[in-house]
Formats: sequence, structure tokens, C-alpha cells
Amino acid sequence: MKWGKGVAGIILVFATGMALGWVVAHASYRKKVDNMLKGGPEAFQDVIVKRMNRKLKLDSQQEKKLREILLDTHDQMVEAREELNPEIQEILREAKNKVGTILKPEQMKKFEKMALESQAGHYLDGDTEAAVDTATINSASTVERNPPVTRRQ
Repeated sequence: MKWGKGVAGIILVFATGMALGWVVAHASYRKKVDNMLKGGPEAFQDVIVKRMNRKLKLDSQQEKKLREILLDTHDQMVEAREELNPEIQEILREAKNKVGTILKPEQMKKFEKMALESQAGHYLDGDTEAAVDTATINSASTVERNPPVTRRQ
């Protein structure tokens, strides 16, 4: 009987340690990601440069050139995103409308709120409580019911 309690105690300590380790690791990872997102392109550059420097032992000239390449690439990506964004938004709008056709009215209200919270979280660092209120939800455009489906050529 004593032996069983000892094993159970060891298992409990082990499981608690694993759970605590996961929580700490997850929080640490989340903090790194948040810092990168809040730091803008320079924060991403720093992460990439540090990683490449650690693995490839870059000299100062290589690091300088790498930063120039990353900055140029970022500028090109921003430009491409601006060109493609209207088309992407239209695709997302069509998808939202299609989802709206399969939902019941009470589900639709929740779905519209979810969509607003998702958009607000994307633009406001996840502060959906401050970004989404009843007025915002009520003034939001509603999803069309049974919209015409257009196929891309």
C-alpha cells in the first residue's frame, strides 16, 4: 500500500512539473511572438539576423547586407500586399457571405460578432474588449443571405 502511494506521488509530481513546464514555455514563446509583432519589421529582421548569425557566424559586412536584403524584401512584400489586398478582401467577403447562408439567425449574430472581434484583434493587438462594443456590432455591415455566387475564371 505504501509503495502505491509513493508511485502515485511521483506521478503527481511529474505531471505537475510537465504542466508547469508547458505553461512557462508557452508564455515565453507567446511573449517572443508578441514582441516581434509589436516591434514591426525591425523586430523580425533582428530575429532573422540573430538566427543566421548564430548558425552561420556572419561577419559585419554580411550582417549589414543581410539587413539591406531583408528591408528591401519587406518593402516589396508591403507593395505586393497593397496590390493584392482588395482581391483578398473580396475573396474573404465572399466566403463570409457563403457561411452566412448556412447559419441560423441566432448563429448569424454570433458569427458577425466573431468576425468583428477577429478583425479588431488583428488591428488592435487582440484588445477586442476595447475595440468591439455593441454600437460597433450594430453598425457593422450584415452578411448577405444567399448572395450571387461568382466564379473566377
